Amino acid sequence: MNILRIIFLLAVIVVIGCQSNQSVDSINSLVNPAHLDHLYEQVEAEGRSMAIIHIYSDHPDYKWAWESHEGITCVDDVARAAIFYVKYYSQTNDKTYLKKISELTEFLLYMQAENGYFYNFVLEDIKINKTYKRSMAIGNWWTWRALWALSEIYPTMLAEDELFAERIWKSMKKTINVVLKDYQINYDFRVVEGFQIPVWLPSSGGSDQGATLALGLLNYCKYDENQGVLNLIERLCDGITIMQAGDSLQFPYGAHLSWENYWHAWGSVQSYVLLKVSGLIGDKHYLTGSLLEINHFYTYLINEKYACECKIANE
Repeated sequence: MNILRIIFLLAVIVVIGCQSNQSVDSINSLVNPAHLDHLYEQVEAEGRSMAIIHIYSDHPDYKWAWESHEGITCVDDVARAAIFYVKYYSQTNDKTYLKKISELTEFLLYMQAENGYFYNFVLEDIKINKTYKRSMAIGNWWTWRALWALSEIYPTMLAEDELFAERIWKSMKKTINVVLKDYQINYDFRVVEGFQIPVWLPSSGGSDQGATLALGLLNYCKYDENQGVLNLIERLCDGITIMQAGDSLQFPYGAHLSWENYWHAWGSVQSYVLLKVSGLIGDKHYLTGSLLEINHFYTYLINEKYACECKIANE
């Protein structure tokens, strides 16, 4: 269910983003946010009003559910929902969704640790789960997603609520400062089943994480052309391009491997960020690699009824 939800959210973000000249009725005929709205809940923590997205709901009645080690919601899912709502609001101008964006943003800000990274899960009482391995305040998926979401929210809030936008900016700046401090790009490699893996990508070879981090950094640079940030974006994209495997005729047809020698659909936005970065710096290498994956690997996925993962090995 998680992979399907992730693919759905990424798909609708792309669909909405491509419909800039469509009417509200046209957008509503393409995208139905009802289930996501069902997962949305207003909550309060430490005297702060905010909102969450419930991680799980069970068929057939779709009542909210939770996992005992994790909690009822997480930064990972709230961030992606917020990105969707930003795109949806930009097309519909429905103030209901502006309120949802604000309340989800409050949750993201609540989850930021003093070190600049983000915790991920909260428990049923909305207390932060600070001990679970996928919830600690470190440089990992949930922090990159929080940064990406805040960077997408910021322009909307800059137009709607400047004081709130200032809080978002301070949060992004805090994360970016620690990222620039912690990520020393040294261009080292390790070999996994015949593949050269760039260890400067997050988690020692995660092009999926690197792409998500780069999206947040790229949005930030629209408002602050920080050379250190620009350098990091380029190095992350260099690592992503190294993770590309196959060609137009050879499996996996230009797929950007997600981590080590695995590809999976979960958070696979490598081509998306390469397209965006190629437009910023005019690097045709990034553009070529992105289009190779889009034109050939994605076609393969569609023909194979959307495989969700695969492992590649060089003989």
